[in-house]
Amino acid sequence: MERKKLLVRIFIIAVTLLVGLKVYGEQANIIEITFSGKTVKLYSPITIENVLSYYDGGTTGFITKDSKGTKFSFCLDGRMHQPNPRHIFIGSNYPTGPVAVEVPIGGAQEKIILKILEDWLRANVSQEQQVKLSNWNNVATTQEEGTIKSVLRVIGELKNR
Repeated sequence: MERKKLLVRIFIIAVTLLVGLKVYGEQANIIEITFSGKTVKLYSPITIENVLSYYDGGTTGFITKDSKGTKFSFCLDGRMHQPNPRHIFIGSNYPTGPVAVEVPIGGAQEKIILKILEDWLRANVSQEQQVKLSNWNNVATTQEEGTIKSVLRVIGELKNR
């Protein structure tokens, strides 16, 4: 009888630990970004669905999607005659989009964008391919390479602020 009680207690403890680890693991994979008074939760892994290059001087827009299907857009402003350093806008893939919000240079939101891009790069692109495509003399020959080059360029700009 004592052994049965002991086994039940061990089972309860094991289930409690597993549930706790699952909840902790989910929380560790959540990226929260707040803008315009709302918080968007993005669940890892986050994929880049599309990269848009505009002929306005160099704006690069991103459309991402998290593991639960939530889409999130942002861009690095590259419009001509804009001050340097260039700003990140979130909520839209273009700076003048209806819900675009300019984020402070070096602020928390910009750091979250940097993390999203670095996590995507680490998960999807080999170190060898990163080195190859970070050489600006190498032209992107596929859409995938164009995406990687855009990600590398934006990461480089954000890191060098």
